[in-house]
Amino acid sequence: MSTQNVDTPMLESNRAYAIWAKDYPPVAHNPLMKAEERAVLSLIPGSLEGQKVLDAACGSGRYIRRALERGAAQVVGVDASKEMLERGEQEGVGVVAASFSDERREPQLVVGRLEELPLPDGWADLTICALAVGHTPHLTQALKEMARCIKRGGLIVCSDFHPMRHALGFKRGFSSAGKRYEVEHHWHLYEAWHRACGLAGLTIREVKEAFVDPSEVAPEAITDSRLFELAMGTPAVLVFGLSKTV
Repeated sequence: MSTQNVDTPMLESNRAYAIWAKDYPPVAHNPLMKAEERAVLSLIPGSLEGQKVLDAACGSGRYIRRALERGAAQVVGVDASKEMLERGEQEGVGVVAASFSDERREPQLVVGRLEELPLPDGWADLTICALAVGHTPHLTQALKEMARCIKRGGLIVCSDFHPMRHALGFKRGFSSAGKRYEVEHHWHLYEAWHRACGLAGLTIREVKEAFVDPSEVAPEAITDSRLFELAMGTPAVLVFGLSKTV
């Protein structure tokens, strides 16, 4: 995340990830992502043995790796960016597949949108959607699709950038080949989550606000001490633990 710069081009998410993919590792690679990952993993069972896991909007597949580490029997990553899926394949996360197949046991990477996931009803025991729902203005439809793909009683863990970051003027962005870009982002307030979950047949079981650990921020990244202190005292990520109720 960065503060606004009028000289930085704003890109639609798919265009942004087509540029970013070659530099995007399948691990939490900055302090905000590390804070997010700690919160997400705290909501997921320590053992996923025998479970089917969907990583919705998986990017290069960092949560596919996490699910496998916890013993998941079958993991599928879906993302709208083919470039990001190919990056995951290059990193050994999984295999890019033309379409989903329940017969495959190796991790599959399949092109698909959050609003139209290419999986059958009730397939997953657990769905993770990390830092991705802000890429769509259609929060309700995205949650309806995740609810459709999860078994009744299954768990959905969703994270996104905290709306308070927007209030502070932070923007979602990245650098590639020495150039800075911003990524289009839709800021979903808590009330929007509450309403969308109700429409999707989901119950909010737990909510976490994740803060960045100041010790993980490189000193050279602190260019404004006042803004840094403000950011460290403000939650960076909002994480929801959801269950299917219908």
